Amino acid sequence: MKKRTLITTVMFIAVFGSSMTGAKLFGLSLNKISLIPLELVLLSQFAVKTRLNSRQCQMISWYVLTVLSGIIGLFIYKPLIGFENKIILYIVQVLFIYIPILLFINVIDEPYEKFKVAIIKTAQINAIWAMIQFFCWYGIRFDFNDFVFNFILKGILGTKWTAWNYEMGTLAIRITGLNYDSAFLAIVLIFGFCLVKKKFWKFTFFIACVLSMSRAGIVTICTIQAMMLYGKVKNKLNVQKIIMGIGTSLFIIGVFVYAYIKIPSIQYQVDYTIHRFSSIISRSDVGTSRHLSYIPLAFYVWFHDFSLIRKIFGIGPRVGGTAFALSHSISDSIHFSNYMMTNAWTVECDIAEMILGHGISALVLYAVLWKILRTCKVEYKNCIIGLTIMGIMYNVLETTIVQLFIICLLSIPVDDKKAIQSYGAQVL
Repeated sequence: MKKRTLITTVMFIAVFGSSMTGAKLFGLSLNKISLIPLELVLLSQFAVKTRLNSRQCQMISWYVLTVLSGIIGLFIYKPLIGFENKIILYIVQVLFIYIPILLFINVIDEPYEKFKVAIIKTAQINAIWAMIQFFCWYGIRFDFNDFVFNFILKGILGTKWTAWNYEMGTLAIRITGLNYDSAFLAIVLIFGFCLVKKKFWKFTFFIACVLSMSRAGIVTICTIQAMMLYGKVKNKLNVQKIIMGIGTSLFIIGVFVYAYIKIPSIQYQVDYTIHRFSSIISRSDVGTSRHLSYIPLAFYVWFHDFSLIRKIFGIGPRVGGTAFALSHSISDSIHFSNYMMTNAWTVECDIAEMILGHGISALVLYAVLWKILRTCKVEYKNCIIGLTIMGIMYNVLETTIVQLFIICLLSIPVDDKKAIQSYGAQVL
């Protein structure tokens, strides 16, 4: 196998596998295992001399701070169930997967472009899979994911592959694609929406996101689309192209409205999605109400309950929710489930998870993202902005697929002005 083909293959395996959140093989997380072929190929090229740029060095420092945060958490804090396991697994992942890949990623020619090709294919597969999942259930009441993963694969990748909602007297499926949760499907679709060129696929990714009922995903994609339209108007593109774009958008909206009127299953899915958004305003849903409180509560805990060392390093990676459980003033005033009060858990909000799990050291990661944002192509900017927006509503930054994306983008040459210009970066 030629080197270029080999690298393309292992990159696709890494991207596709790391997108399957919830999948396990022999008890090990598939989204971690899938990075090993890429890592081995990179390590096999250790003789090739490469030089880390300033941002890559800064990312290394972030990983070191993450490991230090975890070690401090293990030795100092009173843990809940699973506290040690979650931290140790993340430390192992950082030390033996993320850092080696980051150190040797420069041996690949433009890894960010190879990631782009792989994630677009992955998003397309997920979108098609999600559509099949949707129409199988509403057409013939057939659970496609259960059939594939439990009947055919005998649960070898796990058994939980379908999310359900029973509302308004109907059992509704929340399509998840090749994930166990619709929010993680939305992350993949956001990547696809930002990076793909063809409008057909952008529309497909959006529809799949709507049918998944992921509020975070829908808000993010709509925001990105609004940014894209604003960018076109700001750059004064050809008026004819703008009119054609508006016409195409109106046609697509018309098709969607027609489908909404004529197809009861789509009508229900859209109505329930609207109902989920209305619960944000009314706060009628306990989980939604709690989500809205995560950010202010996180800063309250950081200011009032954390010692100086906690303020700097946090309570540990991937266990930020533990800080809520250990804070009596918070746990007594906000409804947390019994699981949340007895087990270590990740806060479903990047800002809250970062401030609680990593303390002010989290600013290092955001500084890295800011530097990437200033020196990458618009399509990659949209990805970063989209993931940041979704991170307000969900935990995104520490997922494997996003970490791999960041590592690949870090290889963009930033220390050489000519290289940046030839790459075509646009500075904000």
